[in-house]
Amino acid sequence: NRFKTNEISISFCTPLSAKTASRNALCANLLARTTKKYPTLSEFNKKLAMLYGASVTCSVAKLGENQLLTLNASSLDDRFSFENDKISVDAFNLLMSMVFDANVDENGLFYPQDIDREKRLLAEKIESEENEVFEPPKPKDSKSPDRPNGVPFPPESEEFCGFERCGASLFFCGGSVEEVF
Repeated sequence: NRFKTNEISISFCTPLSAKTASRNALCANLLARTTKKYPTLSEFNKKLAMLYGASVTCSVAKLGENQLLTLNASSLDDRFSFENDKISVDAFNLLMSMVFDANVDENGLFYPQDIDREKRLLAEKIESEENEVFEPPKPKDSKSPDRPNGVPFPPESEEFCGFERCGASLFFCGGSVEEVF
């Protein structure tokens, strides 16, 4: 009874690959924006507003050698609704429709205008991350006060991240942004 919001998540785990990382992230972003029932951003956002300001997010993370794509719906707990609305049920149904009733054409493909919009947004995100100054961690001895409990950095820390640069986006694995898609 102490929480005022509900969080519902669906996660997909796939092997991390330089060839598919960007496409997977693009797919997650496409799923998180519209559904067949709410095919435009405006209609989708109106539905979220009707759910007392619910929100939908997607995230991409690295889990070992896998890429984890997560869709998340956050909504006000039902007990705070007017007239006993079932906000959590509606948020759950919206999340399910994002996955099982996606806004795709009769061939099961995302619409080109939606793909172009998400490519542009993803490319902007990648470029903004590339412009950030980042230095990979330097190996330190196990008694370094900079490390909690004296835990050393992994050996060969620059190679630790595999094909991706340490700290680089999980949406992008080298090359140019134009080569990603």
